[in-house]
Amino acid sequence: MNNQQLPTIDKVDVHSHFFGPAMWKGLEKLVGAPDEDATFSKVQESTYHMQRFDAEQRLELMDEYGIQKSVLSFPSMPVYMGAAGETARPQQRKQSAQFINDHFAEVHRNHPQRLLFFADVPLSVDVDFSCRELHRAIEDLRLQGAAIPTNIAGRRPSEPEFEEFFSEAEKMGVPLFIHPQNAYGREQMRKYMITTIIGYPAETSLTAAYMILDGFMEKHKNLKIILGHLGGFIPYLYRRLNAHTEASGVDPTKSGKANLSNQPSDYLAQFYYDTALGNSEALELCLKVVGCDRILFGTDHPYIEKAEAKSIDFIDRTGLAADVRDKIYRLNADKLFKD
Repeated sequence: MNNQQLPTIDKVDVHSHFFGPAMWKGLEKLVGAPDEDATFSKVQESTYHMQRFDAEQRLELMDEYGIQKSVLSFPSMPVYMGAAGETARPQQRKQSAQFINDHFAEVHRNHPQRLLFFADVPLSVDVDFSCRELHRAIEDLRLQGAAIPTNIAGRRPSEPEFEEFFSEAEKMGVPLFIHPQNAYGREQMRKYMITTIIGYPAETSLTAAYMILDGFMEKHKNLKIILGHLGGFIPYLYRRLNAHTEASGVDPTKSGKANLSNQPSDYLAQFYYDTALGNSEALELCLKVVGCDRILFGTDHPYIEKAEAKSIDFIDRTGLAADVRDKIYRLNADKLFKD
């Protein structure tokens, strides 16, 4: 910012991605270049997309926007390795998770107060290994949580085969960041970036809906789950979420009616929601539905040009009370990621 005064450093960005040059080189050596259809291959020359910032460059950018801490992630190995490559090369997938987590730990050790990380776990190829890697990442490497995709090789996180992992994360008190990935029906969303615009929020909503209706959230009341992009669509369709429980004359054996203690929409307040790619109207409604203690500041850097400026701008224009704004920018994250 040259001679301009820096803003007060008072924000925690929980939705920001890290693609440092050393990490990129290591992944290419370990598993090869990104899949030719992957986002990485298409936008790596862009000025903003997929910025390969090292830690020092990232800190400079954070300073510019008053970001005290970033909780960084790389929940993208399924995309990097391709739709089938991840499950076709299970050993390389597990090695890539270990490499990413080791690299994150090194960066975190050098900047422990400012650069925090969500660990990578290869749930698509080995649940037991993922549990062990979660323990290693949190207890030995001192990372701050784990990132998982909205669908795990086409399966939803709430399916029984992944129960061991989520039970372990709940016992450990580990925050889990769920990032949209490989959107269902993406073959029909090739034009106009519709996969990103519609497919990814729909993915997040679909995963959250199954977590609620499968009884997953009722079973895991203490699990700390962050949904990106203000929860996709689901907070804004909460009445539709309740529709099947309110409908008369429905045969539960045919409809798959959920057996829940509360209305489905009541479980929305168990999730956390980040502000990445949001707008004032959506933020206001999300606040009404889930309350101000469940919303976290997020930017989605570097997937959107000038992500930090745009996220801060819409939050500041929402006209929030000072205490609510402080909770969103910093206090909620400080509480969630407390030592």
